[in-house]
Amino acid sequence: MARTRRPLIAGNWKMNGLRADVMALAKAVAEGVKQAKWADREVLVCPPATLVMAVAEAVTASGVLMGGYFAGLVNRDMLDATLDHDSLRRLNSGLGCGAIAILTDDFLTVKPEAVRDIKALSTWVGGREVYHAPGYD
Repeated sequence: MARTRRPLIAGNWKMNGLRADVMALAKAVAEGVKQAKWADREVLVCPPATLVMAVAEAVTASGVLMGGYFAGLVNRDMLDATLDHDSLRRLNSGLGCGAIAILTDDFLTVKPEAVRDIKALSTWVGGREVYHAPGYD
């Protein structure tokens, strides 16, 4: 049986934009995807970590997928204030983000030899935390 692949259109603006700009863009993308009624492609957005919940709620029921990762580059206190366990559960199960990993460091900014030392602090799949590193609160 041949496996078919659907094109993926992705927008990655994780480190760009103020809240009003990001929300306007997210709503416009969601509306465009709803109007297009595409069945042959997927659309993914990766907003700034501090706006993940707001964007996820803005694109709910539009067919837009959510993506991104949270790493040491994002202040953990800021992340904790933005995404508590209930928010992560909602984001991961009902708001379209299939899996979430919170890492110790940003693999895009560390030296290549340090990538292997990056550790997962928390991993979420299907609305539940499946891994929580000892000492990570």
